[in-house]
Amino acid sequence: MITKDVPQNKENLLLRKLFKDSFTYSVSIFLSMGIGIFMIPFYTRILTPKDYGFIELLTIFGMVVSVFLNLEIYQAVARFYPDAPSADDKKKIVSTSFWFIIASFALFNLLVLFIFPKLSVVVLKDPGHSRIFLIGVWAFTFNFIFGFLQKQLIWQLLSRKNAIASITYTVLVAGFTITFLYVFKMGVIGVFLGQLIAAAVGSMLAFIFARESYALVFDVDVLRRLVRFSLPLVPASLAVYGILYVDRYVINYFLSLNEVGLYSVAYKLASVITLMTMGVQTALTPMIYNYYQKPETPQNIALLFRYFFLAGMITITAISVFSRDLMVIFTQPAYYQAARLVPCLLFSVFFTSILNFSPGIFIEKRTTLIVYINVFLFASNVVLTTLFVSLWGVQGAALATMLCSLLYFGLYQVIGNKFYPIPYPWPALVAVFACSSAGIMLVYFSRFDGLWLKAATVCIASIVMSALLTRSRDWRYCYQLVRGGGS
Repeated sequence: MITKDVPQNKENLLLRKLFKDSFTYSVSIFLSMGIGIFMIPFYTRILTPKDYGFIELLTIFGMVVSVFLNLEIYQAVARFYPDAPSADDKKKIVSTSFWFIIASFALFNLLVLFIFPKLSVVVLKDPGHSRIFLIGVWAFTFNFIFGFLQKQLIWQLLSRKNAIASITYTVLVAGFTITFLYVFKMGVIGVFLGQLIAAAVGSMLAFIFARESYALVFDVDVLRRLVRFSLPLVPASLAVYGILYVDRYVINYFLSLNEVGLYSVAYKLASVITLMTMGVQTALTPMIYNYYQKPETPQNIALLFRYFFLAGMITITAISVFSRDLMVIFTQPAYYQAARLVPCLLFSVFFTSILNFSPGIFIEKRTTLIVYINVFLFASNVVLTTLFVSLWGVQGAALATMLCSLLYFGLYQVIGNKFYPIPYPWPALVAVFACSSAGIMLVYFSRFDGLWLKAATVCIASIVMSALLTRSRDWRYCYQLVRGGGS
């Protein structure tokens, strides 16, 4: 079930650089996500499930609008920046895209000033929150600008500076939000105001770190080239957001904002899996674009994915088995029932976060194909979520999301492998997924209550999964790479 050995007789620049940058990104993301999880008790003591649902729907609205406003141009920057022949060409790409984004969001915010009372009713179905809606728009504007500036640090492989900007933003969000919630009693508006201030400061910091990449330059020809690449990604990205978030709107339609809030808290807990995925994912994309032509790269990616997948399945098993206990620790009784949603959402978050391990479509620049895949998956998710919610309520939404995420990952793997083959050990990977699922279902259907029984289940499942997917010589190879001694 395991592919042939990775060559160990040549220096591996890709994995060395990836290990180094993954560690740096993981530290910042761990702190960012860790504070996010740490904040759950503070939120749940002040905010009701309905408040959580309100924040979730407004946040999703911001994500969708941002796609229209930036035309996914940052993805074009990621693809064209490494291949630019000179420093001046790189600066033109970055500066043109940056000023395009600033202009787009400025015009949108100007429009919102005139229509936000009516727009808030359309989006939130609540006429009493127009002021919160306006501040929420400002917050997602600055959040997106910060995200763009932070991604530029990634494209330039400035992992440490990216970590500093990310940690600064995270600490400021936590500090201002707690202050606004507990000292000033501002409620939901305090959450968005804290994000706004933190994103503004983080944007200035990220801009300063990469200031040599920005100038008062706007090249129309460069913009055309960037948009020609990114425009087909707009419907694809909208479809992705549909795949990821349509369940909240379906829940709100069939059930209520209260269930949206419960689902959101479960999703927040499930997002802890990104503590282990995002560091590698953030470093992987620029590494693949820089090294994909090297003959050893596909096998190196396969090696990395084996251990990445194993760590993900062990983490998912552990969090799922102890999900009820974690809800008791982090939330109030009104949120405890959200624990039953966590296992499906963990699998969903994991499989949608590892698409970078299917780089073939992106390497070949087949962006139109991405549109077809994502639109198909969006339609599938709408149908499944609507059907399952009507049958099984909020649990049905979690199940539909998990199934669509598995289909999402599978399609990208099958199609991407046609363009850029990577020798993944599929029988072993499927066996590990089945083992994780079996351990989780054993606990849920047998209703284990003892912590020792749950811990034993996790340990046994982890040992079996490790035996299916690991080899001692690969551990030695990874150790050599981390030390810088692989040769």
